[in-house]
Amino acid sequence: MTKLKLVLLDEDAYFSDMLAVFIRTTDYSERFAVQRFTSRESAMHYVAREREPFLLLVHEAFLPLPDHVFELRAGSMMVLSEANGSGGIVEYPVLFKYQPLDQMLSTVSGHYNELCEAAPLHGQRASQIIGLYSAVGGTGKTVAASHLARHWVQQGEKVMCVSLEQQPSYAWYPQEMLAGGLSGEDPFAELLYYIRAQPKQVPAKLEQVKRRHPRGRYDYLIPSSSWRELLEWQAEDVSVLLESLAILGGYDRIVLDLDSSFHPSNLEAIRRCDALYWLLLDDVVHLDKAALCLERMGAQLGIREGASLGEDVIFVLNKSRGVVLNVGSVQGFRLRGELPYIPEWKSVDRVEELFSVALAEAWGRIVSRKEGMVKSYVVNGNEARAEGQNPGAAGSRAVIDG
Repeated sequence: MTKLKLVLLDEDAYFSDMLAVFIRTTDYSERFAVQRFTSRESAMHYVAREREPFLLLVHEAFLPLPDHVFELRAGSMMVLSEANGSGGIVEYPVLFKYQPLDQMLSTVSGHYNELCEAAPLHGQRASQIIGLYSAVGGTGKTVAASHLARHWVQQGEKVMCVSLEQQPSYAWYPQEMLAGGLSGEDPFAELLYYIRAQPKQVPAKLEQVKRRHPRGRYDYLIPSSSWRELLEWQAEDVSVLLESLAILGGYDRIVLDLDSSFHPSNLEAIRRCDALYWLLLDDVVHLDKAALCLERMGAQLGIREGASLGEDVIFVLNKSRGVVLNVGSVQGFRLRGELPYIPEWKSVDRVEELFSVALAEAWGRIVSRKEGMVKSYVVNGNEARAEGQNPGAAGSRAVIDG
């Protein structure tokens, strides 16, 4: 759809200017065109005459409004409040005025999309799905995924990071997990309900539950605090989630922090990856387990006999000390690059300190090497060539899905 007019009625000129500048200089410029009013009379005159779709964002000081405003279609009005808390009724929710603007506009978009399905607000970006996998825990996958997401953010891309682990690294979400644990709220469980009961509403719900990482500057979904909810995930659930993230059109990359298991939901996520980065440690026991996992996963994904899943995976050595001792002794692994061991992390007592410029730069070298390569794959016994295609790409999928 064309841009939606966001009609703001607020006497606070500074806030109005700040919101307008934020929209104009971010991706929200693809969704909103702002009309600002400080006068109740002028705003109501505009609302009465406007025939194109719009969303009225009105400060609580201007309430009550004339009756004709409440005759607007559902989803066309939200109230700004000075009080820190949400409320109101479904059709006219109340927003806290002084929350981060990206979070506010995300909530506004989600509310509008939920009640106006016929003409939803979406971006125009095509998403690439990137998976990070490791055969066993403790490889540093979540830290690596965060730095990979941060690398692409630094390149000017919009990134969503999603944990699909059955035992997520909750330490990366300290404030949110604490608040959720005390309040009993679980946004991921709520999202799962929508995925199963109202799949068409999932893109709108994603707008409401996503968060922005304060250090990495990428968006993410708070993982569920219920291990039972995570075990109930099915392949169809993952499909709906990834398709809904793509429908949003707001992300260049969707980074998946994958589980190590062969659970159907995890295998479905791997199938849908456009690129799969498999983290290894330079440890003989770890590598033996990884080799066995690679073979079994290939069988689970339906790799045809004589082919290898390893041909379609990007192997990365994590926690590298600069000298590779054991990886070359195990067949099936061809390293694309190395991520450095960070000795300073041994004394870290806050997860916020686990961001390293060196690690993000190392990802940059690995990614640029991968995206510039031309790799071969086999389709019906014939060799073809494709630019950087991996498990989720069309050519490779012919091999994986058999």
